Amino acid sequence: MFLAACLAIGYFGIGILVAISRPVSQLIATETLKATAFNEDHKKVARFGFVLKSAAVAIWPFYLTVIWSNARGTQSRGETELLATANDRTRLPREIALNGLGGVNTLRCSSCGWKKDEILSFVHGFGDDQWQKTGYQCQQCGAFHEIEYSGLSPTQRTTGVPACSCGGSLSREAPIFCPECRSTRIDILPVYIT
Repeated sequence: MFLAACLAIGYFGIGILVAISRPVSQLIATETLKATAFNEDHKKVARFGFVLKSAAVAIWPFYLTVIWSNARGTQSRGETELLATANDRTRLPREIALNGLGGVNTLRCSSCGWKKDEILSFVHGFGDDQWQKTGYQCQQCGAFHEIEYSGLSPTQRTTGVPACSCGGSLSREAPIFCPECRSTRIDILPVYIT
């Protein structure tokens, strides 16, 4: 009986250490971020995070297997585009273009500190109100532009994108870069998604 109690205490003790470790915290933060995309109720999302942390204590061997497979580079492309750490909720681990984002975001350059609030990537209306507003970045001067479309199909939308006032071409597919130093090390903080 004493041995079983010691084993149980040891098992849950290891589970607690695993649950507070950085890799598991990162995994839980990533899954919680995914949940916020589908649920705006912060209490439900917080409960979901608590359930994940509790599960890490109880079934820590499973979490270690997931962490180990992620460390070996087997995570999906979508997972690699999510949060890099639980402490820095704005850093994406690679370059990203406006077409890889949704809604409106705050951008900050990791290299020089430049910051711009409310950069639009893509928002749209619902139901009979079929408007769309799409964000572009000038590839010459780095300025951000918003173009509104009403009632156009996606194929009609991709043709006829005007040039920037500086004469540069606008793109949603090229990596976002800092207009000040041209670095592509951009931190992204979502403001809202439609």
